[in-house]
Amino acid sequence: MKDKSIQVTGLVLTAIYAAFIIWVYATEPRTFREVANSASVAAGSYQVDQGKFNAALALFRREQFRAAREQWQQADPAQSDARTQFYLAYAFYREGWGRVYYDQDLFRQGLEKVNRAIELAPQGPLTVDDPNLQMHSAAELKAEVQIRQDVGAYRSDLARVRHYQSGILKDADAVLEAKRFSYQRGQTTLLELLDAQRTDNEVRASYNEALADHAKALIELQRAAALSDFEF
Repeated sequence: MKDKSIQVTGLVLTAIYAAFIIWVYATEPRTFREVANSASVAAGSYQVDQGKFNAALALFRREQFRAAREQWQQADPAQSDARTQFYLAYAFYREGWGRVYYDQDLFRQGLEKVNRAIELAPQGPLTVDDPNLQMHSAAELKAEVQIRQDVGAYRSDLARVRHYQSGILKDADAVLEAKRFSYQRGQTTLLELLDAQRTDNEVRASYNEALADHAKALIELQRAAALSDFEF
């Protein structure tokens, strides 16, 4: 009887250990602190460091967005608080929007954070009551970040199209025509002519790809603009 109880206990401990290993691989924590944070989230005892949150908020209001994000990340290391993730998204948005050019990476990270904030919201749509913010709902912030990202993609693709139109196409055509003329006079080999033709084809294929990307970006921008008050 005693041996049987030992076997049962061993099986239970093995199952617990196996469950722990599966949880570790599922959550992929990199440090012991991350393991502890994930465990506290699972147990319902996780709390945001309010002191660091408030320090981040003060930095945010002084438009020190990068420093604010660092403090918020420390305040919510498990990335499990919807309100903190909302502010992180807002900080990415404000830093990207405040530049003279569109920083796609900042908007991309902002979109990731606001999506996480929406997922974490326990009782439906997330709204933050902060009179210093122009946008208070996660849905509104997501729409704004998305359209800024679409504007950046549109401008980038338009620049690619203009890059080809500014002279690359004409240069490739001119080289090909010169090679044809030279070949007809016996001054260029067939291999050189074919190489010029291949280069011209590649340039035109790249230009057509840029046109297609530009058209897609324009459609996405028009779709997003129809859902907001943004004008372009």
